[in-house]
Amino acid sequence: MPAKYVIHHIPANPRFRPVGKLGIVDWREDCSSCHNCVKRDCVYRLYRDEADTLRDEVGYLDYIYQCKGCLSCVQNCTKNILTRVVNPEYHRLGDEYWDWKLRIHSFGGYRLELEGVVDRDDHDYSPESYLDFHRALKWLSPGERCGVFLDCGSGKGRIVLAAARSTFRRVIGVEISPVLNRIAERNLESARPRLRCRDVEFVTVDATTYEFPDDLTCLFIYNPFRGAVLAAVIENLRRSLERAPRALSLIASTPDRFEEALAGASWIAKTEEFHGLRRHVLFRTT
Repeated sequence: MPAKYVIHHIPANPRFRPVGKLGIVDWREDCSSCHNCVKRDCVYRLYRDEADTLRDEVGYLDYIYQCKGCLSCVQNCTKNILTRVVNPEYHRLGDEYWDWKLRIHSFGGYRLELEGVVDRDDHDYSPESYLDFHRALKWLSPGERCGVFLDCGSGKGRIVLAAARSTFRRVIGVEISPVLNRIAERNLESARPRLRCRDVEFVTVDATTYEFPDDLTCLFIYNPFRGAVLAAVIENLRRSLERAPRALSLIASTPDRFEEALAGASWIAKTEEFHGLRRHVLFRTT
């Protein structure tokens, strides 16, 4: 091409920093200032001339979340003071994208006491991360993803609608709050043209009295309750398996109380675990 038709340009830095998925937390109070610090060997040069780099940064967190995820510094640090963390901003961007793709609104929390649900072992609503949920679904085999999925404590319907984009033949959301279920129903109508599963329903009911379907194959729970409510839900699930013995997968997000409640249970066992924005555990019936 003749030179007169070439538009000369000068490369410019991006207006905004890319949002990194992972970050490294440096617990400096325990640092021994080793002469062969593993940060100097970062293959991406993120820690080279660290003081000069941080001088022009708006905040330290903005810098550490540029980690590329090789994790060589975390593995090789002799003092074990480097820790991998997940960038919550990265998950927020994923949540915004999937809400836009489904044409729904599922952000924001909700206090159950506004509806008179007080003095109970229920937790207020807050949404699960789409990215963590999609990662958890990879635990399921293709056959398991053709069964019945249920989200216990479905809130505004985010996880129910995300599951309905998969190959499940039936998807159910169980929620105690009528207000949240009305929002979920509106979200369902907006998202229905983009869903693969056509049999989607939201049930307004107290989880302690809800009888799980005898063809349920995958149960998802994101920390919606504790104590007596949790014990009643686990007992209802066990009765369903007694009525109709079958293979069932239980995906629990922030599963600490579930692990305590199911400790010693002979009918279900923990098989998988990962740490995303929150910790997730997979239980399978034995």
